[in-house]
Amino acid sequence: MQSWRIWVAIVLLLDAGIGLWNARRFAPIIPPRRLGWIAVIEGVIAVALALWHFFARS
Repeated sequence: MQSWRIWVAIVLLLDAGIGLWNARRFAPIIPPRRLGWIAVIEGVIAVALALWHFFARS
């Protein structure tokens, strides 16, 4: 069974959420606008991995 996909999706979603939650704290390192795009990209990849996990079962 390929359970790595769902675990990577969970970690990516958590990372995106933590990044957005602490956007002000990370502002000196990463501009908030760029951080928002990184979080969106992580979210899209996480959703794609989750869909792949649930729909590609054989």
